[in-house]
Amino acid sequence: MKRPFRLLLGGLLAVSLLAQAPPTSDALDGKIVEQITVQGLHKVKESNVLSQMMSQVGEPYSADNVAIDRERLDRMLLFSKIEIESHAGSNGVLL
Repeated sequence: MKRPFRLLLGGLLAVSLLAQAPPTSDALDGKIVEQITVQGLHKVKESNVLSQMMSQVGEPYSADNVAIDRERLDRMLLFSKIEIESHAGSNGVLL
């Protein structure tokens, strides 16, 4: 009876370890957001999209903030697809 319990416990531990995302480091973190371009809007104003975003022009870029931006925009339930691309610009980060 003890053996199946051990296997289950080992399985749960493995699932727990697999569920943890590996730490990521974004080379753009800390650089200033130079520009945010919003495309493909039909019924929503750009100002409404930008007001939901933690990422702001003139503020330091953070990959964590971009993840939160995506979540907030998704919660609006107004978009069929959300893509946030981050690129190095001449003086900072372009979103």
